[in-house]
Amino acid sequence: MNTTSNILDQAWYERLTAISKSQAEVFSLLEPASKQEASLRRQFETSGRQSNPDLTARHLDPTSLTKTRQLWQVLADDISRHESNPTVSAAYLARIAESIAQCDLLLASAAGNMPAFDHHNQLIYSRPDHEVFAAACGWLRQRATTAKGGGLDQLAADVLEAIPDLNGNPSELFPSDELFQRIKALHLAPGGYLEQLFGNSLDTTDFVTSDIGDPICRQAINHLGANFELQDSANGLWAILASRRAVVRPRKYHLNRKAFMAIVGHEVGSHLAEFVHGSRQPLRLLHSGLDRYETGNEGRAWIREQIVYDSPAEYAALPSTSLDLSAPFTVGPSFEYRIALHVAISLSLGYGGHRYSFSDVYGVLVKLYRLWHQVRRPDADDQLAHNAAWHLAVRVCKGTDGQGSAYRKDIVYLEGNIRCWQVAGHHPELIMQGDLGKFDIANPEHINILQSLKILPVFSAGRTQ
Repeated sequence: MNTTSNILDQAWYERLTAISKSQAEVFSLLEPASKQEASLRRQFETSGRQSNPDLTARHLDPTSLTKTRQLWQVLADDISRHESNPTVSAAYLARIAESIAQCDLLLASAAGNMPAFDHHNQLIYSRPDHEVFAAACGWLRQRATTAKGGGLDQLAADVLEAIPDLNGNPSELFPSDELFQRIKALHLAPGGYLEQLFGNSLDTTDFVTSDIGDPICRQAINHLGANFELQDSANGLWAILASRRAVVRPRKYHLNRKAFMAIVGHEVGSHLAEFVHGSRQPLRLLHSGLDRYETGNEGRAWIREQIVYDSPAEYAALPSTSLDLSAPFTVGPSFEYRIALHVAISLSLGYGGHRYSFSDVYGVLVKLYRLWHQVRRPDADDQLAHNAAWHLAVRVCKGTDGQGSAYRKDIVYLEGNIRCWQVAGHHPELIMQGDLGKFDIANPEHINILQSLKILPVFSAGRTQ
């Protein structure tokens, strides 16, 4: 274990941590309160689902955000003047620049300034990759074409009309079967990743309820040595909230065994592992993350979901939501859910020929969910499609005025996953080494930082030395 004497950034990290504690995660701060969201939905329904709800973060305190921004700037100035290690300095200045941009993004949303909101979104998350967008549209159109027949012709036609035809290649979204099996085998090694996370606790279990799953989650958290609590989620999602030192999950869930292993592998086995192991590195910044780490970070965690299944095709076929209202969390987030997120964000930013408003995005999502639900259960209540479309549209458009913009964070799932599979083809060991801390295994600058600090080995001729 590292001692204080060989920590490279002890003083800087303590100050960074103190500032970080002053505000929660950006995605959480942008979310509307439940009462506000319910009111906005009533207004939306009353308008015949044509109005565009204002989801700007007017509830945020600009004074507090400005104070936090000033603290970040002071820290950056001090590091620029006093840090003698250029690698440490560069890593911190890049991270602080991102944190300042996050404050500016929140301030822009609170002020309803959409040009500034878009600008700072782009600084942090860039723009969606158009080739990935085209491939995602191709995958959605392919599924719609395959679903024709059996009374689904009109629903399939509605999707084909709604999703742009850009000649995208859906195969670009997936790893080869050979690569998939190679990475899966890494995780199945005796005494390795999956065995350490779950042991044999799921060997005889087909479905996992909260009564069964919560003790397994707590055991996995304790195995990592993480002082994190298991708490109820406010929005029904699974997540790691470092600011609260909490793993949040739905209060009640009913997941099949693979789905449970997938989501716990993503959140606890990847994100929490990075958080814990990062605290033990000579560069403590890996505890909270290098700049813009989320693309590769989320993409790698998604690989941990995929390898639970037998093939990329099996994973891609999973539904994104349950059709059983009595058990609303039968499965976790899926491939089609992340595809829908990427496409919805891209359409909001003008990739479909114009910027789609909230109601435009909602209309596309309803068509997707109607088809997906009817394919799986012909007697599905149409209201389920509207519920799913509403929640995903709010996720995409939160922080915006609903007139044609998006919070772009969620492009990191699909794009990061593609990039991480590409990395795995050359350096499969990086999929496992990503657990060392919060960095992007697909970002050459991050790799250079960690190699120069001897946290990662140097690559040579396609392999590590």
